[in-house]
Amino acid sequence: MLALYSEERHGHLVGILNHDPKTFCLRFSAQATWIVGYPEQALRISDAKDAHARRRGHPFDLSWALTLGVEVFDYLREPDEMLKRIEEGDRLGRENSLPFVTEVLAPQNLGTALIRKGQTAEGMALVEGSLAVWETGGGRVANPYWKSVLAEGMAQVGNLSGALQLIDEAIAQVERPGWEERHYYAEALRIKGWLISLKGDFESAERCYIASLDWARTQQAKCWELRTATSWARLMRDRG
Repeated sequence: MLALYSEERHGHLVGILNHDPKTFCLRFSAQATWIVGYPEQALRISDAKDAHARRRGHPFDLSWALTLGVEVFDYLREPDEMLKRIEEGDRLGRENSLPFVTEVLAPQNLGTALIRKGQTAEGMALVEGSLAVWETGGGRVANPYWKSVLAEGMAQVGNLSGALQLIDEAIAQVERPGWEERHYYAEALRIKGWLISLKGDFESAERCYIASLDWARTQQAKCWELRTATSWARLMRDRG
């Protein structure tokens, strides 16, 4: 798509779709590039996405790029970089009366950044509220990611049973026939392994880690594979 795109020929599509096709594809390209093991390239693609959206100047396209398009920084655990972009995207959403940005995209990602920074209760409230708005409107895409983030937050505040219930919901959605939204599957399995290890069930935790590794290798998702391998190694070290 990027090879075929011409701003002169296709720039008008943003007025019909509310997405410039190049912005749209660069966002997913950055995400996938990180997953398969090229974080520096992913950052360059993400910056190109924002630069293109700024040049196009369409309020929804740019605010979408700046809010939903921050996954790479979450994967890298750089919440401050997330916050800079989300705050700008949220401001654009408010200035242009874009409730999908201000009620769903911005608070979802702002809440995620706050959870990563240790401001867990505040972050969880934002993610839960925006997820409720999203689901009330019929939204289901990306729910496994948001529920996984929430599960990590619950674990941080000591609610392991709630965290396990939520991560099981996320995994069940991925595994439901006909859904198959798998980009976060290996990570959700890793998180479940980590949660189970906190309860002291090390054999079940290892089974989750092995399933996560198998799925990451099937997808050639090197960064998820590395993260799971590190978690499993840490578990084995702690058990001697």
